[in-house]
Amino acid sequence: MSDYELPSVNLTPEELTYLQDHLNAERAQWFNYYEDCLENGRLNGAEVAHKHYEMMKSLRDIVYHMNGRDTLASGNHDQRWWDQRHDY
Repeated sequence: MSDYELPSVNLTPEELTYLQDHLNAERAQWFNYYEDCLENGRLNGAEVAHKHYEMMKSLRDIVYHMNGRDTLASGNHDQRWWDQRHDY
C-alpha cells in the first residue's frame, strides 16, 4: 500500500456495535459534563464540553450508518424506511 491509498474498512458487526456503544457512552458523558459546567457557571468548560459532545455525536452517527443502523431507533435492528442501507 502506498502513502496515497487508504485501507479498506471491513468491520464485523460485533466491532461496529462496540464502536457504536463506546461512542454513545462518550457522547453521554460529554453531555453530562456540559450540563454540569452550565449549572456551576463554568462557561469555558461548557464550551469545550459542547464541542466534544458534538464531535462524539457526529462520529457516533457516522458509525451507526456504516451498517444501516438508525441512530433514533429503539433497538439494534430497527430502521425507518428512509434509513436503510445505502452505498456510502
